[in-house]
Amino acid sequence: VQLSWIAIALAATTVLTKSAGAVILLAVGAGVLLAGRAVPARALLVALALAAPAYMVFRARGTWSGGVVVSAASRLTSPDRVASLGFRLQNEAALVAKALQRPALGWGRYGRWLAYDESGRRATPDGFWVIALGQFGMLGLASVTAAMLLPVLRLARRLRERPRSQAATAPALVLGLIACLYLIDSLFNAMINPIYIAVAGALAALDVEALQRAPAGRPIRTIQRTEEQVALPAAAQMAEGGLHAGS
Repeated sequence: VQLSWIAIALAATTVLTKSAGAVILLAVGAGVLLAGRAVPARALLVALALAAPAYMVFRARGTWSGGVVVSAASRLTSPDRVASLGFRLQNEAALVAKALQRPALGWGRYGRWLAYDESGRRATPDGFWVIALGQFGMLGLASVTAAMLLPVLRLARRLRERPRSQAATAPALVLGLIACLYLIDSLFNAMINPIYIAVAGALAALDVEALQRAPAGRPIRTIQRTEEQVALPAAAQMAEGGLHAGS
């Protein structure tokens, strides 16, 4: 019950921030969790994990202009936010064109990766992915993306279709969902937070099979050794050492 109130408070806080992107990501995350009751969790996790790389590939190849997103946003939000989205996509296209002049390793730092129009006005970089592409090329962008998504794909691969205890793997699924949503958010923003890197590291080190072997309805508890349990083996070792010394 307490967790339900915490979830409601966090959802209300997200709405009160009046950030369209945050509300959309909240709706996507909640929709994935609800759909997980009818669709295999691994399928949803893989689909969400591939969303950000697909956007990067389509935008880098120039096969998708983003007009569909702008058109959809015009029906859902204010004209000012629609204009902001269109401005971001326009600047992103200019930065991608500059980055692809050195596609492998990029231009490096110190502003060499920035793009300028004919009048000398600089394109405004917003998305983390296009900044990584311009500075470090496809190799750098692929490395950053893989660091976030490979643990999620590993989790999805090792999940069973019908685990014995869905409650045991639910926290891992939520962490994987958070990592995917952060990468999607990084398509339009460049706010680096180390907590999401820590989430990916936790997923990489997670023993999924141990979670799924847990009996249904029983939480996994850590073994706590009391002072008496520690003292008994120590006393036995001392006694054994005394016997060897006496012999």
